[in-house]
Amino acid sequence: MPAEFRTDIKNNAGGVYNHIFYFMNLRNPAPNTPPTPLLSFLESKYKSMDAFEEALTEVALSVFGSGYAWLVINAFGNPDIVTTANQDTPLTMNMYPLLNVDVWEHAYYLKHYNKRADYVKDWLQVINWNRVNQNYLNYTKRYLL
Repeated sequence: MPAEFRTDIKNNAGGVYNHIFYFMNLRNPAPNTPPTPLLSFLESKYKSMDAFEEALTEVALSVFGSGYAWLVINAFGNPDIVTTANQDTPLTMNMYPLLNVDVWEHAYYLKHYNKRADYVKDWLQVINWNRVNQNYLNYTKRYLL
């Protein structure tokens, strides 16, 4: 691809991918906890859902400006929470995304104004854990066989 188009394409394609992925993993009403395969995977690192939610919230609140917090499977096959700026994705970091939270101000300002923590708390209540579990199972079928 010509160099003069790379940044525009990366930003626009990243924006489409990140937003589609974000909305695909939401549901209202949502299940309270992940199904067992994903729950066991998360507990292998975070020990409990409460600890996972605390870690995810802390990382989401750490994003300066615009970006995302992601639950990913890292290059070693372990759960991890990472951030990306703007429209970047963890795909370019050799990570497999399971879930993302959009922490751009446009995602929460109309309801929560500048209170990102309130938005993240509400967002945690509408995660479609069945869908996130399917993302995890897709990974295991593709990479662990």
